[in-house]
Amino acid sequence: MGIKKINGNPSEPYVNKFVRSRGGDSTGIDASTPSSAVLDSPVAATGGDSTNTYTDPGGQAWKSHTFLGSGAFTVSSAGVGPTAGFIDVLVVAGGGGGGYNIGAGGGAGGFRAVTDYAITATAHPVTIGSGGAASAGSSGGSNGTDSTFTNPAGTPIASTGGGYGGSQPGSGRPGAAGGSGGGASGHTATGTAGAGNAGGNDPRSTPAVEGYAGGGATGVHGSGGGGGASQVGSPHAGDPNPGGDGGDGIINAYDGSNWYYAGGGAGNGHSAPGGDAGNGGGGAGDGVTPGGPGRNTPSGPTAKLGGANTGGGGGGGGAGGSGIVIIRYKQ
Repeated sequence: MGIKKINGNPSEPYVNKFVRSRGGDSTGIDASTPSSAVLDSPVAATGGDSTNTYTDPGGQAWKSHTFLGSGAFTVSSAGVGPTAGFIDVLVVAGGGGGGYNIGAGGGAGGFRAVTDYAITATAHPVTIGSGGAASAGSSGGSNGTDSTFTNPAGTPIASTGGGYGGSQPGSGRPGAAGGSGGGASGHTATGTAGAGNAGGNDPRSTPAVEGYAGGGATGVHGSGGGGGASQVGSPHAGDPNPGGDGGDGIINAYDGSNWYYAGGGAGNGHSAPGGDAGNGGGGAGDGVTPGGPGRNTPSGPTAKLGGANTGGGGGGGGAGGSGIVIIRYKQ
């Protein structure tokens, strides 16, 4: 007995009907297959002072939003597909101000870098911290202020402003605690540096620690460097040594560029030069050399200032740099 013919068409065997239905055709046999699949789509959002679309060295395409001032990251669609609903966020706080006279360096603003952070289709407020003012006397300057990325449906990402550097004249002027701590000024007695990581560890961030302590001062006319995001500020052992160096910051490429952020400010010298600024926009001791390499590197008469939108601490006598928030997501 041969293969049975169907549909009154003796020229087309059943087996051909089966093969065509498995491969998909217009006969209606495969009508259960959707006529059009839903394609993956990335996050769709607005906000920030600038945007950039780039491809990283590994071949992944990204879109970034950079906030130099406060605003909102407004998500109109969280996207569709395996990468939908997730972003990477860099949050850097304002750096601390440097100390007066033979003053110490300010600490860098806190540094948080979080990957695969879940978001929804809503507005996410962004706050950019300002840099702390430089000290105008022995009472010390000002800490930087905090930067935050707020998620109405989750836990915010917050970085703490950098601590101010100790000032002279005065005996044993301490630096202030902050995201990174301010350096100490010793003068005629030992000065205690400000502690870092004032906001505590955030396990979502790499690194979990937001910053490090400033450098102490252990001798006459001592002036330590402010702490940075990756390194403690250098201490100062007194004359005839240079001022303490600022601690280095950390490189981040969320906007497609490899910039340092959150470097500590350097301490001023007395009979010796000021210290070197920390990489990441820290201000230079005595304002003699360029500030630490970063997004905006102060030079010339402004070298003692922390770099704008780097979170760099101010060098002795210089204000701290403002913070920044950068958001990116896959394309």
